[in-house]
Amino acid sequence: MNIEDTSQMEQFRSQMAILKQKLEHQTIVNDKLIRQAVSSKIRSINRKYLISLFATLFGGPYIWWFFAHYGYTVALAVFTSVFFIIAFVYTLRNWLLMRRNDALSTDLVQTLQAAIKAKRRDARWLWVGIPFLIIWYAWFIFETCRLVAPGRIKEMVIGSVIGAVIGLSWGLHMHFKSQRQYKEIIAQINDITKEN
Repeated sequence: MNIEDTSQMEQFRSQMAILKQKLEHQTIVNDKLIRQAVSSKIRSINRKYLISLFATLFGGPYIWWFFAHYGYTVALAVFTSVFFIIAFVYTLRNWLLMRRNDALSTDLVQTLQAAIKAKRRDARWLWVGIPFLIIWYAWFIFETCRLVAPGRIKEMVIGSVIGAVIGLSWGLHMHFKSQRQYKEIIAQINDITKEN
């Protein structure tokens, strides 16, 4: 081997070292970007949980005032309050789970496990929430018909149906948005962990 070949070989080795260093840096940058994207989705989900926590926390006392003021039964108020308490505890558990497992500050495997668990809990919530809402809505309509003058029953039922459709649409939209965000979080973390 002559001097020229040795020189070229050294250049090639130094270029390979530089390339290897750049690729390692690229992996670190990708990891940071994906962690930031995952963290952003977790913050979005946590905002939804905080709004739900405040709604259930302040909705309970309002329900008691509303039902007492308009003459609804105490049984309906208790039934509604029990649901608000269950919803509050469920939401608090998921919020704490996701809050403790932010992608920027914890191991991604822990964040992945937390996201899978929270997604599953969120999906199971429909099995509790929807049957409750059906029973509650029928009871609410029954009591409303009992309290309202006969000529105004139709107006009240139409108004409550419109409110129920809007509320159900919004609730399902928020649920499916959270499920989609959980899916994206899980997919992004799986991509990172497969690369490593």
